[in-house]
Amino acid sequence: MKRLHLGCGRDYLQGFINVDFCSGCKADLYCDLSKIPLPFKDNEVDYVYAKHFLSYIPDVYKWLNDLHRVCKDGATVKFVMPHFSSTNVWTDMGHHRGFSTSSFDCDMFRQFTNNGFNVVSQRLVFPQQRFFMRYLANRFKGFYDHNLAYLFPACELIVELKVQKQERFK
Repeated sequence: MKRLHLGCGRDYLQGFINVDFCSGCKADLYCDLSKIPLPFKDNEVDYVYAKHFLSYIPDVYKWLNDLHRVCKDGATVKFVMPHFSSTNVWTDMGHHRGFSTSSFDCDMFRQFTNNGFNVVSQRLVFPQQRFFMRYLANRFKGFYDHNLAYLFPACELIVELKVQKQERFK
């Protein structure tokens, strides 16, 4: 089973191929993951974990399509990323964007990734002082994103995707 930890930084995970750009990080493979093609063979990855990584990628759709290429059918992809309302997304100048609960569940995502991913789950994470928002925001994600996100900012969005490789048209 091949498992990737993309943008590992100082968080080295046992049992994963830890990948990062920064030579000061402890990684198994050093490369610029924003460059395509990714340095992996077709259909060789079973699991991908990336924390605070996807917001650094300039062309997310193009990058996701290449990630789809290296993943096996049924592979799990788990992204932890800053929610658009989090101040963390805008304090780091390397970030290109924040994400909403609609980012992975919209027609553009399906169209530009050729329906290659199914959204398994999404969860908003809040700091301790906003614990009261956890249930409401996760139960009514769209309402939260459109009406409450800037009043009660979330820290992170955790999205789990399942890779699907079946033919689109039969």
